[in-house]
Amino acid sequence: RSLLNYTTMLECNYARQLNPLTELPGNTVIQGNINNMLKAKRTCCVLYFDLDNFKVYNDTYGFENGDRILKYTAKLISSKIKSLFSYNGFIGHVGGDDFVGIIENSIEECEKLCAEIIKEFDSEILDFFNEEDRKNKYIISTGRDGKKGIFPITSISIAGVYGKLNDFSNPEEVGVAVASIKKEAKSVSGSC
Repeated sequence: RSLLNYTTMLECNYARQLNPLTELPGNTVIQGNINNMLKAKRTCCVLYFDLDNFKVYNDTYGFENGDRILKYTAKLISSKIKSLFSYNGFIGHVGGDDFVGIIENSIEECEKLCAEIIKEFDSEILDFFNEEDRKNKYIISTGRDGKKGIFPITSISIAGVYGKLNDFSNPEEVGVAVASIKKEAKSVSGSC
């Protein structure tokens, strides 16, 4: 009985760490995994996935449809990581339209993963738009600046760092490095 109670407590504690929408591990678990990689000094790739023009989509199509895109994105990234790296891959949901992956494999395999995610995302994201927007490959909406404009279809930007992460002393430093790379990726039009 004591073992059953302990197991139940562990499961409840873990469930509290999951994002309620995608059921992926959240920030605490993500930081713990990155911290483990730093301590172990093992070669890995930390990937940061971010959706482009997602806020405009949410504002135009509504939060329920935005949640459908987030669930789709989580499922896509998770299934690709699990299929290619079943024993040495991790996926977490930072929040909003931001996801983190940690993969212990060669840089070539990590690049292959990113290319597969982009290809499938770009193909299937169109299913979340109405016929006119799909045909145009853009939506007309109001941007963050409050002005009406033309915005490309939602795309995905992926940034990453690869190696033993020896230059970083904590998960926050890894996050800062990946965030600066993410800015570069987001400056490219379309998925990158």
